[in-house]
Amino acid sequence: MQASVSDPNAWARYWLHKEGMDRPFQFDYGFTDEGKWQVDAIMAAQPMIIAVCGISTGKTLGMGMGALFHASTTPDFRFFNIGKELEQAKIMYDLIIEYTEG
Repeated sequence: MQASVSDPNAWARYWLHKEGMDRPFQFDYGFTDEGKWQVDAIMAAQPMIIAVCGISTGKTLGMGMGALFHASTTPDFRFFNIGKELEQAKIMYDLIIEYTEG
């Protein structure tokens, strides 16, 4: 957990690795070096982050996993999973469950 304070991927490697999984979730996986943004957003100092991104840019799963990271490393952390439609919030929930169940 101490290593996770400066590296959310250390947290992900430990907590999100399951038997039979090709690889655990990793922040910024598959992004070009110039396009990486998930770790920067998760590790930002400001208390509110707004990500304006296109379709399939890692917002839903990345921010959901970022919330899990902070829930386990940041005292008094709060997170609101909202969407215009309820189904949008459920997509994040379902993705989180996929990586954490068991």
